[in-house]
Amino acid sequence: MSIETSILLILLVISIVYYLLQPRKINYFYGYRTRKSMKNIENWKIANELAARGLMVIMLINLLLSVLLTHFLRLTSLKVLAVVLVIEFVGLFYWVEKKLK
Repeated sequence: MSIETSILLILLVISIVYYLLQPRKINYFYGYRTRKSMKNIENWKIANELAARGLMVIMLINLLLSVLLTHFLRLTSLKVLAVVLVIEFVGLFYWVEKKLK
């Protein structure tokens, strides 16, 4: 198993835990924390639900692509993984914030 696949597997497990154990109350430690999400409890619940689902989907897709690229095409790159994850996290942030409007 490549280091990229291992990292993505760990991130997938974390996203599943986040989905199953979403924070119930607004806090400054755990959850999707932005000004909009922390405005009220309704926004908090919506934002955390969307972020948890989106994170799981992103990690599952990345894990599948990583396995395909690593095992079939022999392509690996931590730099590419890092850039892709940053772009996806920014996209997830944008999508959740847009849904909160």
